[in-house]
Amino acid sequence: MAQIIINIPDDKVQELLAAISDNYGYETDIGTPDNPQANPESRAQFSKRQMIAWMKNQLKIKKDRESSIQNAEAVSQIELT
Repeated sequence: MAQIIINIPDDKVQELLAAISDNYGYETDIGTPDNPQANPESRAQFSKRQMIAWMKNQLKIKKDRESSIQNAEAVSQIELT
């Protein structure tokens, strides 16, 4: 399987993980207000999951766009009299 490797300067890793996880709604405590529990998913794990979801969404957008173009072309080929 192919890999995409992104090199992040050591002094920026925590800032980047905080930005991604905060922007996508990471919560350090989960559960209920009466029974808060530590989130078993780390900021790094959450951020990775969000980046993967973003990439999959990019593929979906591209496929939707291509399908739309193909559908439009097919409709334009219909001859109505």
